[in-house]
Amino acid sequence: MKAKDLYSSNIAQFLLGDASFLDYKRGYFDIGFSESTLMFIDNPLKALMELDRVCKDGFFGSVYTLKNQQESSQMSKKGDIYFLDTGATWKYYNKITPNEYKLPDYSKTMELTRSFKNIVIVRNDSDQFFEPLGLQTANLFFFPKRWYKEEKITDFPFRPLM
Repeated sequence: MKAKDLYSSNIAQFLLGDASFLDYKRGYFDIGFSESTLMFIDNPLKALMELDRVCKDGFFGSVYTLKNQQESSQMSKKGDIYFLDTGATWKYYNKITPNEYKLPDYSKTMELTRSFKNIVIVRNDSDQFFEPLGLQTANLFFFPKRWYKEEKITDFPFRPLM
């Protein structure tokens, strides 16, 4: 919605859809990119599986995952996903939209992503965005193997909400 409002033009097209169910065949895209998106999708784990499926050479993305079982009055859990309602809203797509974060369980995320062949996963917990709410996250970054070079990302900000 943000991209449609801010960047649509006659040379760029943005489709509104569900990243958990991408209507493209396996390996359709060479590479994928997801910025500040996964934590707003109802099931980030399904979206990660879809990105892995449709991207032949891997994808870039990031997600906050929740370490251990944590309690918060602002949070509920459905399956392996924690839903965190911070009460904040954003104004995009010509209306006010809720800002509910979806934080997958860390261990379930790692279990799922072990099968991803074209991805390097880097964990960096330096950005604890939800710490003021008493929550600790394990922050995961997904890089395509073909262009991941550890020595080249020393200046990378490592913030899932880039």
